[in-house]
Amino acid sequence: MRVWGYFRFSHKRVNMANTSQPLSEVAIANMGGNLLEERALTSLDDNTSYARFVASEFGFLRDELQRAHPWHFNKELAILTPLTAEPAFQWKYKYNLPTDYLRLEPLRTQYPNGTKITYQLMSRKIYTDQGPTLNLLYHKRITNPALFDPLFARVLGCTLAVMACHRVTGKANYYDKCQDALRTAMFNAEHTNALEKGSDDYVDLGYYGSNTAPMFDVMSSRGRPMGC
Repeated sequence: MRVWGYFRFSHKRVNMANTSQPLSEVAIANMGGNLLEERALTSLDDNTSYARFVASEFGFLRDELQRAHPWHFNKELAILTPLTAEPAFQWKYKYNLPTDYLRLEPLRTQYPNGTKITYQLMSRKIYTDQGPTLNLLYHKRITNPALFDPLFARVLGCTLAVMACHRVTGKANYYDKCQDALRTAMFNAEHTNALEKGSDDYVDLGYYGSNTAPMFDVMSSRGRPMGC
């Protein structure tokens, strides 16, 4: 250590926390682990009960949450061409769903507020009379955590904690704590999702009724989860 006047300079290296690191599976797992007061994971291959649980459930929960809620970060547009083999009856065209498909927005002749298209989903195919191409707005599977919305990542981390709680801790009070954290995370995600719903004249897409938006549409555009 050197002393110059009133100032002291130390050669000791100070390790600074990296608060700008991209999201990763381990980082999201540790969001849940922190709620359970588990030791931080360095890898999903760590030899702990929590790590083994996360390794087995992470992908399933990621896809379930991306499918179940009206997130914006995994929306995608596509133009489909029909399969050469026509449907056996009832419909004129059938289209394969995109390989990364998780959930459809209701089909319309023009997005966002065109006339609704009648269709059916069967065997991961869309059956409809609309052709010879089909415009699609859908929610796709995103597996790279660096592309997740941070609020989605928090919801996923809290969900992991809720699911793992009894297996890892066996204590009911931890379950209540994790449920409270999950409710807060969902509220924050829904609120922010609603703020980013689009232009003022945009009506989120609905499933039934006329071309006016039913209550489901209003809830969806506000970021409410399906089924509420």
